[in-house]
Amino acid sequence: MRYQTSLGILVLATLVGAQAPTVLLQKSDGGSGSHFGSSTCFLGDLDDDGRSEVAFGAPRATGGGAFAGLVNVYRHDGSLLLSIAGVPYEALGISLAAAGDVNRDGRPDLLVGSWGAISTPGAVSVFSGADGSLLLRRSGFAGDAMGEFVAGLGDVNNDGYPDFACTDRHNSAGGVLVWSGSNGGLLHSILGVAPGEGVGVTVANVGDLDGDGFADLAIGSPLAAPAQAGSGAVLDFGESWLPRAILTRVGIVANDELGSHACGLGDTDGDGRAEIAVGAEGTGEIVVLRPDGSVRWSVQVGNPVYVTLSALAPAGDVDGDGVPDLVF
Repeated sequence: MRYQTSLGILVLATLVGAQAPTVLLQKSDGGSGSHFGSSTCFLGDLDDDGRSEVAFGAPRATGGGAFAGLVNVYRHDGSLLLSIAGVPYEALGISLAAAGDVNRDGRPDLLVGSWGAISTPGAVSVFSGADGSLLLRRSGFAGDAMGEFVAGLGDVNNDGYPDFACTDRHNSAGGVLVWSGSNGGLLHSILGVAPGEGVGVTVANVGDLDGDGFADLAIGSPLAAPAQAGSGAVLDFGESWLPRAILTRVGIVANDELGSHACGLGDTDGDGRAEIAVGAEGTGEIVVLRPDGSVRWSVQVGNPVYVTLSALAPAGDVDGDGVPDLVF
C-alpha cells in the first residue's frame, strides 16, 4: 500500500546505543501530491566518486503527464545525477531496488516498479545506472498492480546475469513473479491460494540467510488470516533454482499486518548470520527477525505509520560502528 507524501527524507538510524537518528540528505521534488519519497533505495557507486547514490520515487509526479511518475537519483551531496520520467497513468517509481549490473557495463542498474491504473497495466523495468536508458521491461494487465514492489535477487539461475522479482496482484490471492535479467523471461511464479491472502504485497532481497551462496527473497502477506494478523516467508532458490521456504513468521495480534514491508539488514548482533527487518503497518512497528524467525528487537515508529513506514531499506554501516543501519 502507498500513502501520500510529497517530501522525501533519507533518515539513517543507528541500531545500537543511544544516538539520535541523523538526517544526511533531505530532498523535496516532484511537486505537491507527487508522493515523492514513497520509495527509496541505495544503488552503489554510479559515478566513480567512491560514494553510493540513492534513488527516490515519486509515483504521482505529473511532469510526464497525469500520474506519470518520476525517479530521481542523487549523489551523496544532494546533486541530481539521473532523472527518469514516466508516461501518463504509469505511476513510475512506486517501488525501487538495486538491480545489479544487468547489462555488464561495470555500473549498477536500477529496478523500477510502475503501479499503473485501472485501465493501465503495471510493469517492472530495468534502467541503466550509467545513463538512465531502458534495458528491460515486463508489463502485466490493466488493474493488476504489477510492480508495486520489486527486488533484485542476484543470479538465481546461474547464467551470469542478476535476476529480479516483482509483486503481481491480479487477484486478491496475490502473487510474486521472478524474471531473468538476461532476457526478461519468467523463471518462477509464486501464487497465493486463498482469496484475500494478498501474497506478495511486499517482496525484498534479504541476503543469504542460510549461507548457501544464493540470495533469499522475503514475501509479505500482511492481510493474511487470521484477522489480518499477516504473515511473512523467506524463500531460498539455491542450486536447484526452485524456491523453498526457510523462514516463516505469523503476526501476533489481529490487524497486526505483519509483512507490509521488509528488507535485509546484514548481521546486526555479531552472530555471523544476517537479520531482516519487517514492517507491521497495523501496529506501527518495525520488527527485526533472526534467521530462525525469533524477534531480535522491535521499535514503535508511529501509529498509524502510513507515511513514516512507506519505505524501509538497508543503509549499510553509515556511522562506522560496525553495525548495519536502517532507512525508513
